[in-house]
Amino acid sequence: RYDDGKVPKISAPSEIRSVDPSGAAEAYPGFKFLKLEDTGSASHEKVEIVFEGIGKYIGGVRFGQLDGYGILYTPDGRSILYEGEFEENQFNGVGIMFNDSRESASEASFAGKLPTNWIRYEGLFLKNKREGFGELFFKDGSHYSGEFANDNANGFGTFVNRQGAKHAGIWRENQLVHLE
Repeated sequence: RYDDGKVPKISAPSEIRSVDPSGAAEAYPGFKFLKLEDTGSASHEKVEIVFEGIGKYIGGVRFGQLDGYGILYTPDGRSILYEGEFEENQFNGVGIMFNDSRESASEASFAGKLPTNWIRYEGLFLKNKREGFGELFFKDGSHYSGEFANDNANGFGTFVNRQGAKHAGIWRENQLVHLE
């Protein structure tokens, strides 16, 4: 995630035709293939790819696209941005996303809306967005657990602040709209 909280766009090669690093690098200029490993299947490969300005990916490739389990690291390689399932170059399935929020580590204020200084999301993804059940953790120890749609808290969920006060109900676009 970047400062705007959006998922980085990954434009991986549409096809990887060879497990030969020089052949792949020739076919897809602009991508640095550090290692390609033949897993014994023409349709499955394990790769290590550096995406300029995004970071390093280590994981599966199928039919030329990021697919299966993988890890996406920050450009400096010191931190994980996302770990989990990929499908067709997108976060799809179960995953964990980390956010290096530069916002204050002070208590996440709650005024009926989820705070923005989250540090980790664990849950389901669909086409690079939080979708389905998930948990969002904040710097101060508070957390939200519930339904997500279109990358926001949408549906039933509960926000618990660090003192243990619970705010449960129906959420729309990260806003609590109906208390339970």
